[in-house]
Amino acid sequence: GRRAGEVGEQVVPLLEDPDLEVRQATALTLSNLGYHTREAIPVLLELADDDDPFMATWAGEALAEIDPNLTAQGAR
Repeated sequence: GRRAGEVGEQVVPLLEDPDLEVRQATALTLSNLGYHTREAIPVLLELADDDDPFMATWAGEALAEIDPNLTAQGAR
């Protein structure tokens, strides 16, 4: 709802944090909030290449939520 949107707006700047774990947690948080923003695409592409299959699958799903025509492979 509205509160999720407010939180999402406050969290988006963390997508550019120098710490990879902060960027990962931020992208996951935004996805869980249903706050899908194109600003998350670069981080999600990094995560789509992660060795952890959960992380890679989740990132692909989040990319599809941002744009149904967008895939980890097609966005490059």
